[in-house]
Amino acid sequence: MITLISRQSVFDKYSKITEEISEIQRLFYDDNPEYFANEQDRTEYQTSFDAKNMFFGKSKKFYSIVSFAHYEIKTFPNTLSHKLITLLSELGIKDLVMIAHFKMNFVGNMEHTYPPLFTAFKKFENITRDINYDEAFEFG
Repeated sequence: MITLISRQSVFDKYSKITEEISEIQRLFYDDNPEYFANEQDRTEYQTSFDAKNMFFGKSKKFYSIVSFAHYEIKTFPNTLSHKLITLLSELGIKDLVMIAHFKMNFVGNMEHTYPPLFTAFKKFENITRDINYDEAFEFG
C-alpha cells in the first residue's frame, strides 16, 4: 500500500532519516546572493532546504554501493524493481519511506517523450493527484 505523507511527518516520525537529510542539506546549502537572479529565486532555493536546521545526535552509519550490470533500457526498470524487492525481502524490510533529500518535485522534466516514462508520469499523477508532488511516500 502507498500512503502519501508530508515531509514534516517523516521528520517527526523517523529521526534517522531526518538526521541524514539534514546533514545532506547542511553540506549543500550555499545562500550566496550572487547565485540568484532575483529574490524570488533565492526564496525558492531556501525553501527547498526544509531540514537543514534540524539537529540530532550522530547515528552509527554504514554506507555501501549496491549495483548490478544491466545494459538494456527496455528491461532495466523491471529488472531493477525485482532486484529491489528481493533485497528488501532478504533484509526483512516490510515498510519503506521515500523522500527526496531536498523539498522538490519528484518529477522534474515533464518534456520527456520516451513513452514508458510518460506512462510512469501518468501513474505518478494518479497516485499523488499532483504531478508537482514534493512531499513523501510510505510503502508498506
